Amino acid sequence: MQQRPLLKSLAECHVAGDASKEAGCAHPGSPTALKLVSWNIDGLNDKEIQARTLSICNALNGLEPDVVFLQEVVPSIVGVVKKHLSRYRYIPGDDKGYFAVTLINKNSVKYISHSVVPFTSTQMDRHIVCVEATFNGFPLVLMNTHLESMAYSSQVRSIQLRKCFRKCMKEPSDRTVIFGGDLNLRDSEVASVGGVPDGMFDVWEACGSSPATRHTWDMSVNDNLDFGGEQAKPKCRFDRVYVRPSQPPGLVPASFLLTGKERLRPGGCFPSDHWGLVCCFSHS
Repeated sequence: MQQRPLLKSLAECHVAGDASKEAGCAHPGSPTALKLVSWNIDGLNDKEIQARTLSICNALNGLEPDVVFLQEVVPSIVGVVKKHLSRYRYIPGDDKGYFAVTLINKNSVKYISHSVVPFTSTQMDRHIVCVEATFNGFPLVLMNTHLESMAYSSQVRSIQLRKCFRKCMKEPSDRTVIFGGDLNLRDSEVASVGGVPDGMFDVWEACGSSPATRHTWDMSVNDNLDFGGEQAKPKCRFDRVYVRPSQPPGLVPASFLLTGKERLRPGGCFPSDHWGLVCCFSHS
């Protein structure tokens, strides 16, 4: 498949890897490099939930992202998140059940407004947390979501994905739009909506499509969940981040890493059943 122009121009300079070994952006220290983390923190699993949440907060404090997309936040851990991530503005999609939360660094990201857009098609109370902000003068639209779960929800998930793509493309061209979260996507579902729209980019693909960072939910490594049997070890690229660069391009993908691969203690569980995504965007 022929690469689209922006993707081709970035292919040789972007990196992918493990954020436990490399937490910096492609241009560390640059005031125009934005770092975003997206992480489903598995709040629906009660097992060691407080310890796991604290571990995630500690990881985020070490990574020092400008923007955080969290999914599966539950009321019982909100206090931990607010206490240990106090440098961030807390923007929730709800305050009951389970929900998405966007965090923006109070020092580097200037908040303008936000809205919560529910999916009319959802049977699982799913929604989009939309935030308008600026980062070093670059206008941003941040769209954090958790699309419908389970294989049987494929049709609903495709409807939700199409809505998100359309919303991204409708934003004014002077804004960089970053859309992501636990999208529960299969590649066939992206194809079913016509693929990624022209002018939008899958950040993992833009950063080289490294096999080492492909699977964000990997039961062959992460044993927090047990479906029973040695054959029940699926691995999927459920978590994704897309960007629609502004015109002229301002912030473009620079690196894609994974985090959360360290156990809480030897023999213990991982912070979540999902790895976290660490995406950096540099000034083009």
